[in-house]
Amino acid sequence: MGGNEPDVDEPGEPDWIIETTVLSAFALAGRLDILCDRYGGHATWTLAVHDELMRGVLEQPRLGDAVAIDWLGEPRAVFDVVQVEAIRLRLGGRPRDERHLGEATCILLAEQIGAGILLDDRDAKRMAQAAGIRTGTTISILKAAIVDGHIAAEDAMSLIEDLVDRYGRRLPRLSAEQLLG
Repeated sequence: MGGNEPDVDEPGEPDWIIETTVLSAFALAGRLDILCDRYGGHATWTLAVHDELMRGVLEQPRLGDAVAIDWLGEPRAVFDVVQVEAIRLRLGGRPRDERHLGEATCILLAEQIGAGILLDDRDAKRMAQAAGIRTGTTISILKAAIVDGHIAAEDAMSLIEDLVDRYGRRLPRLSAEQLLG
């Protein structure tokens, strides 16, 4: 065996990056298990996403469940501040605030490692798709979890309603039939 062969035990880059909106939705719903079952060992997150979740823990203690998960590994720092800031501003952030920092770091990391992004922000999703990045949302994850038998359609519908009514999430209210379709 020569020294130029890849180590087959060495993991490659993750397939997905999970953004704050998706992590917080599943944490608030108490269903991080759905994300783990589907993306455990194949996903990561950024330091900005971790920090956004940490800031929300005082107001929503269940977000601590997302901060404490280990299957995403250590949050990844994204060091290209100039590119992150350019993306963040295009998404509607303003100078001297941190709006859209999580989305911006996820988009840049996805471009760098060739991963998809799981996120619910409509503008960030459009920007990612325009850059050729695969995307998924809380709704698409729930639909896949229904197909895989991880959650019943009626339970997914109740989960969405709870996220909208109790936590003010901007998610479409879908019937069980729509979630199955």
